[in-house]
Amino acid sequence: MPYIHFSEQEKKGANEANIVSYLRTVGESVEKHGNEYWWEAPTGKVSIKGCEWFSQYELIGGGAVSFVQKFFGMSYPEAVQALLGRGAGAVIERAPREPRENEKPKKPFEVPPKNADMRRVYAYLLNERFIDREVVDAFVHKGLIFEDAEYHNAVFVGLDENGVPKHIQKRSTASNSSFKGNAESSDPNYSFNYVGESDRLYVFEAPIDMLAYISLHKKDWEQHSYVALCSTADIAAIRMLKSYPNIKNVYLCLDHDRAGIEGAYRVAENIRSVGDYSLWRAMPTYKDWDEDLKALNGKEAIPASEHPRMEHIKMRCRGLQTIDLYCDENCKGIFESKGYIIGKTIKRLDYLLDKADKSVSNSEKQQHLFNMSKIAIAFCVCRSSQIEKETSSAEVIKEIFKGYMPHKDTKNSVNQMLDLKEYFSNLERSFTDKDTFTRVEIESQCHSMQKFAMMCLRLDGAIELEAQVQQKESMEMTM
Repeated sequence: MPYIHFSEQEKKGANEANIVSYLRTVGESVEKHGNEYWWEAPTGKVSIKGCEWFSQYELIGGGAVSFVQKFFGMSYPEAVQALLGRGAGAVIERAPREPRENEKPKKPFEVPPKNADMRRVYAYLLNERFIDREVVDAFVHKGLIFEDAEYHNAVFVGLDENGVPKHIQKRSTASNSSFKGNAESSDPNYSFNYVGESDRLYVFEAPIDMLAYISLHKKDWEQHSYVALCSTADIAAIRMLKSYPNIKNVYLCLDHDRAGIEGAYRVAENIRSVGDYSLWRAMPTYKDWDEDLKALNGKEAIPASEHPRMEHIKMRCRGLQTIDLYCDENCKGIFESKGYIIGKTIKRLDYLLDKADKSVSNSEKQQHLFNMSKIAIAFCVCRSSQIEKETSSAEVIKEIFKGYMPHKDTKNSVNQMLDLKEYFSNLERSFTDKDTFTRVEIESQCHSMQKFAMMCLRLDGAIELEAQVQQKESMEMTM
């Protein structure tokens, strides 16, 4: 497969290209302000100086190549050629990869031979999993479920748009076995799925979850589409959206645990990147939909579990909603300011951030972070009122929480503190001293403060949960 090779000189030249010149060649307008230029991007104002850019809205920046990649949706090779000309780079043909020593060749995809009957599969799905018989019958009739001849596994078949098998997942029907796995060379684009004619797609982690959900919601189920990802990756769901343009509503029905919650956010983010879909979250009462079926049939079910960091942030947001920001000592300076409030806000945040970074107790650090969140919210309330966009602290807090992405909240407290300090440094730089601001600039300031508040709450949660882990480990060592 060919690829484009760029010399180091070409890479350097592209990244040092004049961004303003590029914008003008593609018909964009820029305004000169002092020694830099301003460009109105879809996400807000971007300041440009030569080959460097900085987004005042998102507080990120970089060189010319990253600018073209971000704002014009180009790949790295496309961005370099856009800046240097289409003749840049050399097309190189990759030689086929030689197999490594002792490397076994990949087996072709095969559908295993079917057993003469399906007694074990029916017994497993109906008696152990409590799947509705009519639902099982419907999938068996379409050839989507059968029993393999060799091991008597339940076989879940994924078909492509032409009804050709492309994916196989096997699950043991033996009560003393937990085996499950995908057949070799299965195409993950076509994991276990069912296609209906409505505008709904229901997304699950595993085939059993999918069958259990349908058993619990049988009314008109054949009209809708379903897909079991056979993981928390989203490749099969994305493929169905592209293959069936009638789908407009996507219901994420992943497990009610940390992995399922993070998976739902990750899948939702990727679906939003490919089109304008209405996204809904359907959560089982217990760990997954089959556990709900077990409970309904009087069996012990595995309970659901929440996302620990997300729950901590929820708790903090509820605490923030009970505070009268107008009377809070940390926020008084903001609400008392009649005009320019940026200087006071930055100064107070700088003081608290310095305190939170000192060698003090975890509870003190958390209190400083909580206070910074209050100040950021108060700033948004006060600043919005100055552009006659009245909002309450509760509405701001709701917006802040909406921006939380648990699947991206993976850093420890040390790295989060470094990120917070860097973000604050960019805040200081972007909140320049001047007499007047446009409405767009003020809205951008509020957006930046909302993100700052969330970063404070995330760090607060990381400190809390790390302390809990340390305490647990300490107790285990003394036992």
